[in-house]
Amino acid sequence: MIRVVIADDQRVVRDGLVLLVGLIDDVEIVGTAADGDEAVELARDTTPDVVLMDLRMPELDGAEATRVIRSALPATQVLVLTTYADDESLFPALQAGRAATSRRTRPPRRSSRRSAPSRPAAHTLIRRSNSV
Repeated sequence: MIRVVIADDQRVVRDGLVLLVGLIDDVEIVGTAADGDEAVELARDTTPDVVLMDLRMPELDGAEATRVIRSALPATQVLVLTTYADDESLFPALQAGRAATSRRTRPPRRSSRRSAPSRPAAHTLIRRSNSV
């Protein structure tokens, strides 16, 4: 059984992730957190295998919460969830030791010219490289 903590400051996102992730076989949601401080406390209390972490949260942001969790619980992997794709947002998460980052890409622009079909909007998983 894979034990998961979900941390996101937006209740609707948090509840949606609980619903979706909860449908996966052999996955147990062990708790949810509304900010980075709660995520750290919950991770220490439950020792999850994975934390799904929003990058931008009040109190303690996702990058710093990731740093604290990875320091205290090196076996716990952190997947950072964000809509931000800029280096200033993602680089702190890279430095904090997250396992991967998932960001939503923009939908393709429609063109009046006929061309090859474009890829649909999708979630992109950015894996941490060994050089970081």
